[in-house]
Amino acid sequence: MIQLQRRTFDVGRRREIVYDIQRYLAEQVYYHYGPSVSSMAAWEPYVKNLAPNIGHDYGGRPMVAWLER
Repeated sequence: MIQLQRRTFDVGRRREIVYDIQRYLAEQVYYHYGPSVSSMAAWEPYVKNLAPNIGHDYGGRPMVAWLER
């Protein structure tokens, strides 16, 4: 298919061939399911605005937390 689109001079036909290539590759793509873990979190009652970090956030949650003493 790639050689066919290289040899095609008509822009419209070439675009359709490229779309066909993209559709073909989209059907061949593997999907990787990342690990899913469960965790528990606990903190002192004077720690405010802190929530468990469920996603791939590297430090955003603790940056907005504060201590109320």
